[in-house]
Amino acid sequence: MAAAVCAKQEQLLGETDFRFCVVCPGFTPWPLMEKRKQESIMCPSLHMFGSQPRKDRQIVTQASSDLAGLFDEGCPTIIEHLATLFLQSLLILMRLKLFFLNQFV
Repeated sequence: MAAAVCAKQEQLLGETDFRFCVVCPGFTPWPLMEKRKQESIMCPSLHMFGSQPRKDRQIVTQASSDLAGLFDEGCPTIIEHLATLFLQSLLILMRLKLFFLNQFV
């Protein structure tokens, strides 16, 4: 849903203003499948998903990767995780998220 809103960002200008989106994990909504053939989405985005197939229990890894591919080159920041809950992994992920978000402060 977040990607669909980003794709309509120019049409929504003035109604709702945002500078980035966070997608974790995500899949490509049907309306955006056609948009993929036309133009890419121009909005900074943070995508977080499992790096190993069948390890991310929310959405298939390839679906999240395909969604990130809809965004214009240089727009998506991708954080791939191992789908583990080790404290060290969580701290690293948190730092990466904060690094992305600090661009907009």
